[in-house]
Amino acid sequence: FPLPDENGAIHLSISYKLYDGWSHPTMLSDVLNSSACDNYPFEMADGVTIYFASNGENSIGGYDIFMSRFNGDDYSKPLNIGMPFNSIGNDYFYIVDEYDGIGWFATDRNQPEGKVCIYSFVYNDVRENYVAEEHSPEQLLQLSEIHSISQTWTSTQARQSALEQLTAVY
Repeated sequence: FPLPDENGAIHLSISYKLYDGWSHPTMLSDVLNSSACDNYPFEMADGVTIYFASNGENSIGGYDIFMSRFNGDDYSKPLNIGMPFNSIGNDYFYIVDEYDGIGWFATDRNQPEGKVCIYSFVYNDVRENYVAEEHSPEQLLQLSEIHSISQTWTSTQARQSALEQLTAVY
């Protein structure tokens, strides 16, 4: 859970349920927590993978969504999950329903002041990486702003399958 420190920066923290109540909260891991704000955690059902948002270094802009895995001793270095999930706006609340294979995240990109948009997506283990040198700045900007989510789809068959899956859940 997120917990502010004495300076107001938010960090990922943990507390354990004990027989007589809850343990004192402590920072989850120095690896996960930056000097900036780290917030909006979501742990996958595997108990190993955590997604969270941070506005620290390696952020494209504002809050970005990061992923890390617990290796038994500590967490791996957080990985920015990249575009189209992250943009120059604030991107956070990455949540996955593994049973239905559907996910959601919130963003304020292209939104009026004080408003957010919640996107749903078909979750899979395959990650598409975009190499900056292989795309024009305009293409990268369009991908990051999600002008058309279909630009991120590798085939029309995959797109149709995902749309059917989303329709079945909703």
